[in-house]
Amino acid sequence: MEHYQVLLNEHLEDLNPVFAGESQVAPGSVNIPVRRTMLLHYVVSGKGSLYLNGRTYPVHAGQAFIIPADADARYAADMHDPWAYRWIGFTGTLSSAFAELPPVFDAPEDTLCHLCDQKDPDPMLAYRLSGDLMQLYAAVIRPEKQQKNHVQRAIDYIELSYMDPLTISDIADFVGLNQFYLSKLFKEKTGHTLQSHILSIRLAEAKRYLALGYAVKEVASLCGFKDVANFSKLFKREFGMNPTQWRIWDWENG
Repeated sequence: MEHYQVLLNEHLEDLNPVFAGESQVAPGSVNIPVRRTMLLHYVVSGKGSLYLNGRTYPVHAGQAFIIPADADARYAADMHDPWAYRWIGFTGTLSSAFAELPPVFDAPEDTLCHLCDQKDPDPMLAYRLSGDLMQLYAAVIRPEKQQKNHVQRAIDYIELSYMDPLTISDIADFVGLNQFYLSKLFKEKTGHTLQSHILSIRLAEAKRYLALGYAVKEVASLCGFKDVANFSKLFKREFGMNPTQWRIWDWENG
């Protein structure tokens, strides 16, 4: 792979390549980006390190790394197995979505494939590279967004159905995922289990109903608790007082 760089910029709206190239880097070589665009590198072979905002990320062949505009960053080739990479700087309405990715991520083998073996000028290269970026967006970013959408749909369903008998299986059926995968995904994205989120919503709603003057037994039923004693126990564990005590405290401090 020979080093070369091309200047582009067709002012495309969604993903607009501004410059791009390929490089075979010398062992230990350090680069510091200075351009004010989103910058993407795809490592074709070898390895190195990305230093971004005070953290170090090892990178190897088959991975890509993102440097947002004006980030405090540098990147260095390994001393014994220096990397070769394709790189592109780009702007556009969808470019900020790339900043939502981890700084280093596994990327498809054909990432920026239209940079390969560019011996002669290609008047359509900007458009082809924009297509490459869109393909990466579809392969890597959209699935991430879809995962967030699954989690949000689960949250919305819980908020609408907390008063009913509610199981993880019910939520998974509504979202359209396997219940074990949804449980894992929900914990990864929110830091909470589905069961703990259901309980949190129910107890929050219980406080609202208590403040409105409903009897404890009615509140338990309205919030999906089958057993009043269990409701009172869970309420006290969460808020440090039972429902009746909390209602008195709320009236006195409201």
